[in-house]
Amino acid sequence: MGAAAQELPIRNFHAVDSILYRSAQPKAGEFKALEQEGFTTVINLRRYWKDNRKVSKSNIQPIHVPVKTARMSESDLVQIFKVIATARAKGKVLIHCWHGSDRTGTVVALYRIIYHGWSKEDALNEMINGGYGYHSYFDNLPQLIRSLDIEQFKRRVFDEK
Repeated sequence: MGAAAQELPIRNFHAVDSILYRSAQPKAGEFKALEQEGFTTVINLRRYWKDNRKVSKSNIQPIHVPVKTARMSESDLVQIFKVIATARAKGKVLIHCWHGSDRTGTVVALYRIIYHGWSKEDALNEMINGGYGYHSYFDNLPQLIRSLDIEQFKRRVFDEK
């Protein structure tokens, strides 16, 4: 499971590894603290709310990849993972949605599979039972992870231009 990161008071903030972190929506004043901790990119999965104004007083690059939780798709995940692959090379990355549990949890589960070699079931167990606030009515999200052909997914992310 991801360790709770105590140095930043952002809601549902946890380290996934030394590069990727997850959280709920940061408040405007929290972006400066993220920058001071070495974050270079913030990926926002919320549909209508961008971080651009909130990060305007920092050097953090905001990336908005709007995702509808109830309709999250493999194509959404491919787009997100292409962004993650590029952002990881630049420094620490924060990924968030509103609660930091469902959309973010799905991305982190897949990240665990791709980058950490976890099984689908171990990654889903962390997503659902890890204390991040997963909402069980979004049963499409575990189904999406279970349905993915991981090797084909990796090719779509890392081999396609």
